[in-house]
Amino acid sequence: MVISRRRAIAHRGAAPTPLDRTSPPRRGGNPPSRHRLSAVSPLSRESAAVSPSRSASAREPVDVLLIGSGIMSASLAALLKCLEPRLSIRVLEVTPDLAREASDGWNNAGTGHAGLCELSYTPAREPDGSIRIERTLSIFEQFEHSRQFWAHAVRSGMVGPPARFIHAVPHVCFVQGRDDVDFLVDRYEAL
Repeated sequence: MVISRRRAIAHRGAAPTPLDRTSPPRRGGNPPSRHRLSAVSPLSRESAAVSPSRSASAREPVDVLLIGSGIMSASLAALLKCLEPRLSIRVLEVTPDLAREASDGWNNAGTGHAGLCELSYTPAREPDGSIRIERTLSIFEQFEHSRQFWAHAVRSGMVGPPARFIHAVPHVCFVQGRDDVDFLVDRYEAL
């Protein structure tokens, strides 16, 4: 989720705060102050817990405020800095570590792939028996764009050697039954 800090303050009247994970959502007001955010420098592992109600740095205006330190915020921060190096960007994280929720590898994240082996990207057969592969090809194109960005990140020194963050893993599809096998063969041929 991306919010302009200035807009958030004007809209809600207060700085963004983390969600209260221990009690039901409250209408109006901020979650209890015992929750803390981590202010994270984009593209670094350095973070420091800050209380939004007490920290002066949490109240300093920024051009872009990113909520959450996952892959989407990290990628967006990197892209924005490439496009406009003068932007001030702050990333806020509610967990003690970076990228530990949806972007964590144990939660099936960080698994960039070309989408060619993901049957879920291909809808069932059309009434005429054909197989639509547009979504699969779209995912494949997006993955190719990601690879181009990663190559740029390596060349520019934004990240270290690719061997430190790219780990190729064989990916296969397995199906059972004549109909599913026929579908997989036809899908393969269509791709």
